[in-house]
Amino acid sequence: MPHPDISLPRLIAHRGLSAHAPENTLAAVRAAHAAGCAWVELDVQLLGDGTPVIWHDAGMRRCSDASGRLADLNLPTARRLDVGAWFGDAFRGERIATLNEMLRLIDECGMGLNLELKVNRGRSAAALVEEAVPAALDALPPERLIVSSFNDDALACARELAPASRLALGVLFEGSAAAGGAVARRWRHSASTPTGVA
Repeated sequence: MPHPDISLPRLIAHRGLSAHAPENTLAAVRAAHAAGCAWVELDVQLLGDGTPVIWHDAGMRRCSDASGRLADLNLPTARRLDVGAWFGDAFRGERIATLNEMLRLIDECGMGLNLELKVNRGRSAAALVEEAVPAALDALPPERLIVSSFNDDALACARELAPASRLALGVLFEGSAAAGGAVARRWRHSASTPTGVA
């Protein structure tokens, strides 16, 4: 089956416009939109209560006023954290974004999203996919959505939820282009392009 007709720009704002706003926040996506970026890449993972949130690290220390693991938090606790002050006073009071909040903003802005499924050690790829992928499919048209991951199980679960004609998958890898080619070959209908869309 053919993939959605996705027209990727030359540049995608990584974790939002993360050089100008705290990464993976609503503020970073607003900044990307204001700067004229058509697409953003964001990370999603689950809180301990199963809520999908936009967050990169397994821990909280680097980008918030707390320590500990994201997996140990529920939504009310996570909402109390300041995830902007570490970046600058102008972002003091920024809160962690749920996936649904972020999807609404991206849709309102008419932007495309590369949603990276972050499966940290000890976390369930299937649980993350079951919460995140249907929400993304419901919120955005196929031509404005890529779901990507370094985790093969997450990508396999995502493919079970939607065919290639509805959902483009981004196969992420570390290492050489040859290693990436080997990863891509494991995926049926994978494209031999730098984006690794499968």
